[in-house]
Amino acid sequence: MWIAQKYIERPLLYRRRKFDIRLWALVTSDFKIYKFNQGYVRTTSEIYEADSQDKFVHLTNQCLQNKSSSYSKHEEGNTISFFDLQNFLDEAYGELNVNIEDHFIPRMQDIIIDTFLSG
Repeated sequence: MWIAQKYIERPLLYRRRKFDIRLWALVTSDFKIYKFNQGYVRTTSEIYEADSQDKFVHLTNQCLQNKSSSYSKHEEGNTISFFDLQNFLDEAYGELNVNIEDHFIPRMQDIIIDTFLSG
């Protein structure tokens, strides 16, 4: 099996740092899917530079980030809420009217369903 992937050279950044978005889901034994309404956002410890070889710049993995000397420098546990992310989006991209509840969550729900259906 081969995997082809492309690194995103110009990712959306949170205060100049990479981030990922997490949302909890539960599947019951009778295949009902539930999602928790509030997720969280994990950030990197270092400012993003595409050509950097520093793993703390590129990977948001908590097990890795907590070894950085800059861990929790920007926000406790390198974690922010959806509310904080929405405030940032409003501040940085207000003219686009991006809304986590209207634009992110429905797509994440689709991905959750597609993930479980693929299994």
